[in-house]
Amino acid sequence: MIIRYINMAFLFRTTLLVLLFVNAAVTFAQGVTVNQEVSKKPPQRIHSSELLREKFSMSIGSYFSHGEYNTDAATDIFSVPLRIGYSQNNWKISAQMPYLHISGPASVIAISDGAEVVDTRAEGKRQRWGNGDLRLNAQNQLPLFFESKARMHIGASVKLPVASDKGDLGSGEFDYSLYSGGYFRSGRWVSNGRIGYQLMGDSDEVQYNNRWYASLGGYYLVNRAYSAGLSTYYKQAATQSSEPIRTVSTYINWRLPKGWRCNFSIGTGFSESSADIFSGIQVTKTFVRKRRISSNN
Repeated sequence: MIIRYINMAFLFRTTLLVLLFVNAAVTFAQGVTVNQEVSKKPPQRIHSSELLREKFSMSIGSYFSHGEYNTDAATDIFSVPLRIGYSQNNWKISAQMPYLHISGPASVIAISDGAEVVDTRAEGKRQRWGNGDLRLNAQNQLPLFFESKARMHIGASVKLPVASDKGDLGSGEFDYSLYSGGYFRSGRWVSNGRIGYQLMGDSDEVQYNNRWYASLGGYYLVNRAYSAGLSTYYKQAATQSSEPIRTVSTYINWRLPKGWRCNFSIGTGFSESSADIFSGIQVTKTFVRKRRISSNN
């Protein structure tokens, strides 16, 4: 119990230090931007040019889940995911890695965005912690259609098995995913969905299933700062002995000034491979740069 509290305190201090670092970086970047805007002359209008929009984002979160996963004891999972992303017009790339603290008998296959996929073969009460797997993602947003009220995207992701070797913090194998999704907006209501296929790497002990997954949901734009939504998620079983992932969650997005954004979520699962309850918070800072470039280049 004492070890658990020490690690929770360590995670809290680490999260606080990261947030302080991000805040200092934001202050410095804003000062540089102001100095550049004051010193540079107004740009001349280029008739043969296009607007290049770039974004760089950093985020940190805190997620907790609780479930029995068809065992005789509950498993609690606490994760602190760190994420960086870059986008240029319709292209987005990102990298994410969580720090994990797990207490209980269940074995973890993968954790992404706070939702875990677990195998329930392990037995006994135990604790372990360390970094999780690294996930790389690339996504392209397709051209506008339906008078700009709908957009679609395609993407791919790969999971690199770099999880800590302290035990059952990942499958230890590469996973690959291809997906497509989109959204449609009508007034203040926005509906969205995604469907994808995951190629699972097999380990020496377990033969994993390649599987389909999908999500469907929607949210309501309360105003420019707040939105609230509901999401459902389904993923086929990872092994022959496990069950599919089935979850429902609700969330609130809070858009703050100067590129800050907060997300609060809570949900529940409806299978033995899903958490009984899970919740989390994520804080994101985004830097935006717009510039015109000659279309002849």
